Amino acid sequence: MPIHIYWDDESQRIIRWEHEGQFTIEDFWDAQTRVSALDETVPYEVDVIVTAIQALTMPKGLFSALMASNTRMNNAALGKNHSSYNGLVVIVSSTTILEMLAQMVQRVLGAKRWRAAASVEKARSMIYEYREQN
Repeated sequence: MPIHIYWDDESQRIIRWEHEGQFTIEDFWDAQTRVSALDETVPYEVDVIVTAIQALTMPKGLFSALMASNTRMNNAALGKNHSSYNGLVVIVSSTTILEMLAQMVQRVLGAKRWRAAASVEKARSMIYEYREQN
């Protein structure tokens, strides 16, 4: 499976979304479903670290999928479903194109909970800082 989903921390407050090479839009939606299922096992807000360092090309339709994903997060934040998945989503990448994608999602969609980081450690730091402020 090109996308692995698992808890990043023992407290089960950060979900890790890890790409292993190239993926398809179907892989994306499957991973989204698995993130939601994992999130529903806890009664509190969770954050997601997306490790996309090895994903050099993006599948067709990814931007539309990210828009839909952002809508899901907004619905969760408004209490329109039982998911608590409404924390930060931090995309970790060593490629400029993925950082630009995260920034574009943030600007175009008004997705205030999307960030980009150069490392997993930096992503965790951003999440901890965000939690302290909110």
